[in-house]
Amino acid sequence: MQTLIITLGLLLLIFIQTILPVKCDLLLISIIVLSLRKNDNETETLSYSFFGGFILDALSGFSFLNTLSKTIAAVVLNFLRPIMAFDESTLVYLLVLGLTPASYLIEVLFSSFFYHHPFGIMALIFGMLKLLLVNLLFTPVVCWLWEKVARISERF
Repeated sequence: MQTLIITLGLLLLIFIQTILPVKCDLLLISIIVLSLRKNDNETETLSYSFFGGFILDALSGFSFLNTLSKTIAAVVLNFLRPIMAFDESTLVYLLVLGLTPASYLIEVLFSSFFYHHPFGIMALIFGMLKLLLVNLLFTPVVCWLWEKVARISERF
């Protein structure tokens, strides 16, 4: 039942992300939060990130860039989680600060390599900074939402 509730929560956040007028990466923030809350289950974090990236790609034309970048982010999270020794709220912000530019670079570089989309360095930097600031602003909201989802799933 808990897996169903988390999946529905991810689908809701993906829907919100697609209709927001501002480009943000709620899925990446959710993967970070879920990874920190599910300390013992690395496979579950990987499957949620793959599933969420796949759904985002299905909504945006099957480029598989979201699937790739979110799965790589989950692998990095699973590797870094035992090493980092901060409290959970600080760790969420640090991981958003580090993984947002990495995910953005993966998407832009693979897009330019496979689909021959040109990009300028200044546009790349400004796009990455804008996404980073928006993600940092949405981080408390996503953390609050996942806290509510955790309380709901405990009831079942």
